Amino acid sequence: METKIKVCIAEDFHAIRESVILQLSKLDTVNFLFGVSDGEELIGRIKDSKPDVIILDINMPVMNGLEALKIIKTENPEIKVIMFSSHYKSEYIDELFARGASGFLPKDSSIEEMGKAIITVYNNGIYRGEDATEVWLKERVKEVVVNKSNGKLL
Repeated sequence: METKIKVCIAEDFHAIRESVILQLSKLDTVNFLFGVSDGEELIGRIKDSKPDVIILDINMPVMNGLEALKIIKTENPEIKVIMFSSHYKSEYIDELFARGASGFLPKDSSIEEMGKAIITVYNNGIYRGEDATEVWLKERVKEVVVNKSNGKLL
């Protein structure tokens, strides 16, 4: 890949944010632009830097990730957003995608998985973290089994 993917992160925990920046900056495919601690600062910074992909924490002070996602997708629909959280249930993840997210990564994802997610969403794909996909599939299978036992199949 000749063109590097312009990436930024909004994450309120300094150690996590700096660690992600340090590790992702080592990837040949990534040009890391900046890291911020809340959604409001993110919205202000993306106007000038125009990232390709944003890694966006959900729970942050000042402006949370859900509010920031709404603004980003309204003002810059071409920017891909990967939601980044330690909380994942299938309904929650489905809601994030319905709101315009292109990806979801659990916070315990490896840097390799984060790189894979960035490339996938940059190329107009959808990325659901490996652990989150497993949770999503288990919950969906459970729904089918429960509904099938009631005589209904989804």
